[in-house]
Amino acid sequence: MNRFLVRLVILGAPLALGLVEVWHFESLPFDSEGELGPFTRFRTLAPVADQWLIVHLLQAPLLALVGLAVYLMVRELGGAAAAVARFSMVVFVVFYTVFDAVDGIAVGVLVRNAIDLQAARLAAVEEAIDMLWNNPIVGNFSVVSVTGAAAWAVGVIAAAIALRMAGAPRPPVALMILSALIFGMSHASPMGPIGMACLLAAFVWLVFFPSASISLEAEAETAAVQRGAGVETGSEPAPEQPAAPARDRPAARHRRKRRRR
Repeated sequence: MNRFLVRLVILGAPLALGLVEVWHFESLPFDSEGELGPFTRFRTLAPVADQWLIVHLLQAPLLALVGLAVYLMVRELGGAAAAVARFSMVVFVVFYTVFDAVDGIAVGVLVRNAIDLQAARLAAVEEAIDMLWNNPIVGNFSVVSVTGAAAWAVGVIAAAIALRMAGAPRPPVALMILSALIFGMSHASPMGPIGMACLLAAFVWLVFFPSASISLEAEAETAAVQRGAGVETGSEPAPEQPAAPARDRPAARHRRKRRRR
């Protein structure tokens, strides 16, 4: 059961998040007369406000599960790279969840509630939405968002390095690095789904093709069996024949010369 749950998280989390991110997009700010207006957060999100809220409500727990999936892939590996990966995934989950809650859920709620406001009040709400979106601490490009994205990129690349050092083949390692870079740049469509697709493909390779990936338990068992077989058969290397003493070699050459004569 534990193995099933681990595989469910490792494979299900990136699959589910990738599907959710397909609907993570904004609309062009057309007004009621079909004219393109200014690109304010309210105008770009108002036509998809409900969709925006649903996506970010689902995204928050899925981000945590994806971070857990990367953590589980290197949970039994030693070394500095694996330790960096585990720590970075904790940082990613904390900061990216805060980023999602503020710029996704909070902004979405404000937009959804401002749709029915009169023009005089709507202008003030639009300004508040833009101020929150551009906040240097928790905004779209802020300390929180950059820290979360950097933690994702560093953590997944470190996990890929740790798996490679433990014996994983190059293709899934390369896919993990691609996921780190692509999803780190943006989690919205199309970058988000592509990044999760790369991560899912890497995890499928590593989980379902153990002969071509890493299995620490299998390697330990194989080594133990080989050591045990060597003890049971009692096989020992054949002793080397001692070389002839140096003083006997000239006499042997002298006897060969006498035979020639």
